Amino acid sequence: MGFSLTVYSLSALRPAELEYTYNSSEKLKYTTITYSNGLSFNSYEALNKLQDVALSKKNILFLTDTKPLTSIFEQTTELSPIGKIAGSFYLSTTQREDVKVNSDNTLSLELSSTNKAIITVVPINSTTVELYSGGIQLVVDSNYPYTLRASNAALAPDQIYRKRFKFEYANNLMTFQTVTKEGTRYISYGKDKILRAIGLTLNNVNINPHLFVPSFVTNSSLNVGYDPTSMEVKYYNDIESFKNRTTLDIKEKTVAETNLLISCATSDITKREKANINIALLRTNYTSTGAYAPTLVASADTGTITLSGNYLSDVDETVPILIEDLINKRVNNKDGFLIYI
Repeated sequence: MGFSLTVYSLSALRPAELEYTYNSSEKLKYTTITYSNGLSFNSYEALNKLQDVALSKKNILFLTDTKPLTSIFEQTTELSPIGKIAGSFYLSTTQREDVKVNSDNTLSLELSSTNKAIITVVPINSTTVELYSGGIQLVVDSNYPYTLRASNAALAPDQIYRKRFKFEYANNLMTFQTVTKEGTRYISYGKDKILRAIGLTLNNVNINPHLFVPSFVTNSSLNVGYDPTSMEVKYYNDIESFKNRTTLDIKEKTVAETNLLISCATSDITKREKANINIALLRTNYTSTGAYAPTLVASADTGTITLSGNYLSDVDETVPILIEDLINKRVNNKDGFLIYI
């Protein structure tokens, strides 16, 4: 039976590319290595220091050494300020006059007010926001003097601009611009201290003050993106004293390194431009409840057992204990359990 032979140069061979497609933010770390003869390949951090590999016609499995997820994925977080994310705050002027909502639903200023309004910014796009106070939307009147008021009244489609604001925040100062019949105006105030869309800047001169100082109720910014850190989170479980029994306060957070089981369809490597892989974290050195198992080390020379793993109460994490003290006795465990010897 005859056959044909096709010869390719090494430079014509394309390096295999792997991708983890749980979502679009998770990028695998790798380095492309090229030799002088034209051969190139991708060296993936996920496939460094393997414990075992299994290959069949359908699948290939990689068992890695223990490693954190940060070593194989790129961190793609960025700081998003308020305006790009929602947030709440109290507002005051540079003269420390506080913004409050009046009984007639207008907003005004009061020095050291005991009834300060919480303002919430809700982003619509990268530069436009809507404002709320107490769950009620803030809207500018359609006619002069363009008073700002709290109202949930429905607006006609051609009036939506009255509840939209161009929001800017820098150097701990905020401004709010909106569109009126006379043009774009800042939310500002006059001698009567009522907030209206009457602020304007001409030739670098402010017509009516329009700078506000926020006191944040929520975070002023947030890291948004993908953080591949694999954390072991411990919560309080103090049975004897019942402390923190009704809370979810975190007791301790540590970066956990585990073995990874990476799988891929063998056909994907040769047929697809990028081969999809799956990654599973294995609970190596974990008990069935997800906590690190304690370690016992006996010493015949000293007649002691060293118990490590943060399991003893009121003692260090690694403590030698006389063997004779442990016979038919029990040792209190920090997490409320008992270790019997």
